[in-house]
Amino acid sequence: MQERQRFLYFDNLRLFTSSIVVLHHVNMIYSGIDSFYIKLGDITGAGNIFLSMVHFLQQSFILAVFFFISGYLTPESYDRHGFSGFVANKAKRLLLPFAFHQIFINLVIILVAGKPISDLLQYLKGYGVAWYCLTVFIFSAVYALLRRAGLRAPELSDKLTNPTWPKVILFGMLMAGANFVLRIFFPLGVYTLGFRFAYFGPYVGFFALGIIAQRYSMAERFSFRQGIVWLVVGLWLGTAGWLGVMGYINNSLSIDRFYGGFTMESFLLSGLDAWTGVGMVMGLLALFSEKANKQGSAAKALCDASFAAYIAHPPIVVACCLACEILPFGGLARVAAACLLSVAASFAAAMALKKAPVLKSIL
Repeated sequence: MQERQRFLYFDNLRLFTSSIVVLHHVNMIYSGIDSFYIKLGDITGAGNIFLSMVHFLQQSFILAVFFFISGYLTPESYDRHGFSGFVANKAKRLLLPFAFHQIFINLVIILVAGKPISDLLQYLKGYGVAWYCLTVFIFSAVYALLRRAGLRAPELSDKLTNPTWPKVILFGMLMAGANFVLRIFFPLGVYTLGFRFAYFGPYVGFFALGIIAQRYSMAERFSFRQGIVWLVVGLWLGTAGWLGVMGYINNSLSIDRFYGGFTMESFLLSGLDAWTGVGMVMGLLALFSEKANKQGSAAKALCDASFAAYIAHPPIVVACCLACEILPFGGLARVAAACLLSVAASFAAAMALKKAPVLKSIL
C-alpha cells in the first residue's frame, strides 16, 4: 500500500497534464499556431498574443512530464517482468492504443471534421497524438536491450545523486544544448518519419532522468522549496520570456531564423524552451508530491481514464469547438467555453470507452 501511495501524485499529475493536452489542442484550433485538423476564429491582437504565450508554456512541459513519469516507472517494470515480459507488456499497453488511434480515431476525426475520406491516408502517414505511444515503446525497447546486454546503473553515494541546484542547472544546460543541435538538422515545424525531432532532446532527457531518479530515489529527495522556485522560474520564462521573444520576432526580418539552423535566434528560442520546461516539470513534480499525493474516488476514476482521454480526445475537441460556433459570443470567451466543454466531454467519453469489453483492456 505504501508503494502504491508513492505513485498517487504521478497519477494526479498525469490527470492534470492530460487535461492540459486537451486545452492545448483547443488553443491550436483558435490561435492558428501549428495545426489541429480544423481552424476556427479570428482572434487577433492581444488575444492572439495571450494564446500564443499559453501555447508555448504548455508545449514546453506537457510531454516532458509524461516522459519523466514513463521513465521513472520503467526500471521497476523491467525488474518485475524480465526482458520478454517487459517488451510484451509495453507492446500491449502502447502499440494496441497506437493501432486503435490510427484505425478508429482517425476515421472519426474525418467524419466529425467533415473532411473527405481521401484525407484518411494522409492522417495514417502521421501519428497524431499517438506518436507518444510509439515513442515510449521505442525508448522502452532500447532500455530493455541495454538491460539485457548487462548494462545497469552503478552504485553511487547519496551525495553524488542528491538533486542539488547545480545538477538541475546542468540538466537544463544539456536540454538547451540538445534543442539547439537538433534544430540545426530538424527545424521546428518539420516532420521526419512522422516525428518532430526538434523537440526530442528534452523527451529523451526527461525519460532518462526518470530512470535515474527511480534508481537513486532522487524524486523523494527533491525539496519542495527548490521545486517551487523552479516552478516560478518556469512560469516567468514561459510568460515574460515568451513575450520578449514575441517582440523580437515581430521586429525580426526573418522568423525562419528562430525555427532552427546555426543562428542566434534559434539558440535563444532553444534555451527558452528548454529552461521553461525544466522549471515547469521540476516545479510540478515537487508541488504534486507534496500537495497532491492522495485521491478520492472521483479523482481515482478520472485518473484511470486519463490515458483513454489522451488517445480519444482529438475528434471530441473538434466536435466541441464546432459546437461552440453557435454561441452568441466570440473571442477568448468562446475559447474558454470550448476548453471547458472539451475537457468534460473527453473524460466522459474516456470513461465510456473503458467500459467497453475490448477497449477496457487496451485503454
